[in-house]
Amino acid sequence: MKTIQAKRVVVTGLGAITPIGNNVNDFWNNLLEGKSGAAPITHFDTSKFKTKFACEVKNFDFENYFDRPELRKMDKLNDTIATVKIAGQQLCFDKPQQRAYVLKEGAKKTTSLSKFQVYSNSLSADKVYDVPGTFSHASANGGSILLGGLNDVSLYKLGDKAELIGSRHFENLGVRDVVLLDDFIVISAIDQSQKGFCLILSKDEKDLHVLGSADLPHDGAALAALNRTAVAVGRSPDGKDLATFIDFKTPSAPKVITSVQTVEAASAVSMKDQVVIVAGRGMDLLTVS
Repeated sequence: MKTIQAKRVVVTGLGAITPIGNNVNDFWNNLLEGKSGAAPITHFDTSKFKTKFACEVKNFDFENYFDRPELRKMDKLNDTIATVKIAGQQLCFDKPQQRAYVLKEGAKKTTSLSKFQVYSNSLSADKVYDVPGTFSHASANGGSILLGGLNDVSLYKLGDKAELIGSRHFENLGVRDVVLLDDFIVISAIDQSQKGFCLILSKDEKDLHVLGSADLPHDGAALAALNRTAVAVGRSPDGKDLATFIDFKTPSAPKVITSVQTVEAASAVSMKDQVVIVAGRGMDLLTVS
């Protein structure tokens, strides 16, 4: 785990729950022996997937760590509660509305948005919206969806039909990723020289006016944002994979707080409270302080 600020700490104990051991001694001994945690996948049916192996935690008994009443409150992430078969290029989730959207390229330069209502134990197919333009990135929040294409972003309100709230075309920038927040739009983009930028846009104007921007030290391949902090990941010109933290408490003047080296080929990032997860050829866990 990496932190973006150095702090004095006191180590009060050690623990390990890993694919090569569920306690410190087993983990350390297996590490020294060069044992691999990779093994055939056991938590779901792999018959329809090319990859058949993963580094699962093995022989872990939750009852050794939690009492039964507490366990009943926890999600069982290895249990499939509902499935639906649908083809698409991008998936996003509107948490306040408990709705999922699947993007798929439509006919004649349109994009199809399939909406699903998400329940605690089921999925229900809802409407399908067709909007003009070709989009490959999406972020949903509060009944609206932000779509990102090659050089365009469009914001729609989704009800009985998709109502266009605003859009913006970038002449000299390519859109890499988009995030829709309660108050603002955050996007990562690159110019023709592969230089990356983080842009803060207004969601209250039809032209989605750019309020401010910050230079990134990489190509901004993926983006996450929460409250007034954004994290962009990408590869720098000298080949380093970086996670860059951006503060936009002042939307007109976003500023880079710091950049830290992260997992190779970082291509996805997510934020939850003070925790940032970066995925690429592996996974990295970062903390915001």
